[in-house]
Amino acid sequence: MITNRGNILRQEKMLMRPFELIDVTTGELVPAITLVRRSWKGERYFMGFQEMFIGLASDKELTLEPKNVFLYLLGKLDFDNYIFVSQTQIANDLGMQRSHVSRAISLLASKGILLEGPKVNRSRTFRLNHSYGWKGKLSNLRALRTKENRKLEKADSLQVS
Repeated sequence: MITNRGNILRQEKMLMRPFELIDVTTGELVPAITLVRRSWKGERYFMGFQEMFIGLASDKELTLEPKNVFLYLLGKLDFDNYIFVSQTQIANDLGMQRSHVSRAISLLASKGILLEGPKVNRSRTFRLNHSYGWKGKLSNLRALRTKENRKLEKADSLQVS
């Protein structure tokens, strides 16, 4: 739905600002609109890495249920990629059996998509592998990647010695 308020047209989450351009061939003023994204404040979002999603889409072992669980977990993703939601809640929200949710999470973990996080009371938590996406400060992602690269370099140097 588009509404007109003064000089700014609003369409859902986008701002459309009208302005005029000069047509260089005719010299006429031509109406134009630029789209400007409104603030993301209050919206939940994360950054995803496209190549990894292509790999997920083509993985034959990831059937509909594991993919649905994965999408649900992306919706619950917290900062620094932590995920804390009970399997019972996932099962209820998706209309699945709890055992199927458990199997899907195990599959996602065995493929390295989900990483085991710290235990909270008796419940397991997970983290999304940062190769698939990230929610949080980019400086934290860079620091995590730098730390992992140093571990790999150290392991490589030990193998060479």
